[in-house]
Amino acid sequence: MKKPVKKIAVIHDICGVGKAAMSNITPILSIMGIEVCQIPTMLLSTHTGGYGKPYIQPIDGYMMGCLTHYLEQDVQFDMIFVGYLGTLQRVQEVKEFLTLYKNVHPNTSIILDPIFGDHGVCYANFTQEYVQAMRTLLPYADIILPNYTEYCMLIEKPVEQTNTDLFNWNKKLEAYQIQNAIITSIPMENTDEIGIEIQTKEQRSILKFPCCKESFHGTGDIFAAVFCGASIQGNSIEEACKKAHHFVATCIEESCKYEYDKREGVILEPLLKYLL
Repeated sequence: MKKPVKKIAVIHDICGVGKAAMSNITPILSIMGIEVCQIPTMLLSTHTGGYGKPYIQPIDGYMMGCLTHYLEQDVQFDMIFVGYLGTLQRVQEVKEFLTLYKNVHPNTSIILDPIFGDHGVCYANFTQEYVQAMRTLLPYADIILPNYTEYCMLIEKPVEQTNTDLFNWNKKLEAYQIQNAIITSIPMENTDEIGIEIQTKEQRSILKFPCCKESFHGTGDIFAAVFCGASIQGNSIEEACKKAHHFVATCIEESCKYEYDKREGVILEPLLKYLL
């Protein structure tokens, strides 16, 4: 009998304090019945939002060491999720990892969340050189999950305050070798709404949702985790987006009921049961 549990390799950072990255992704996928195989890119004392400058320990060589072992042992993943890389060296290692792994297991799907900016700018520790490096990863992914700022920068388009027409989507997919794109946090003309754009080679659609009351660190990781889990369970791209947004909105709504330090991230643990 075939093993009933799907397996996802998650290439991301691990932070000790603050719910973000692996701290959000692992419990979400686990409660959705999916085995998480962690491949950390770096270790951080906290996430990078609101705690000052965290202690960061890069893990040089670990990713490629893992790959060698996995290929030797014929370890097979149903999906590989690529999240926070942080350095040009990690970007290059991911390209090598995906190339060599897909040569052996071509049916493994690749999801990329190109984490480097928001609100119209790059995060403080990233440069345009890093954006250019991330651009070279686009052809490796079956689906990319950028926010609006990241998508604009990846396709070399100025970030505008409102945009409901994401610029000749089909030509952009072809020009930048993007297979499918899910763009989150799109500012809409109606300021009470936020958009999620789905771009495939066949069609373009936009999902509109009421804006959430507050903003919390780590919600992008939550969206990505639920999206990956729902996708691997057989949901369509649109249904996976809806499930992911709904869970993020639920976490934010619950978190707004309490007075606590928002840099900790959303209240997640009591709400995981809704993903069963």
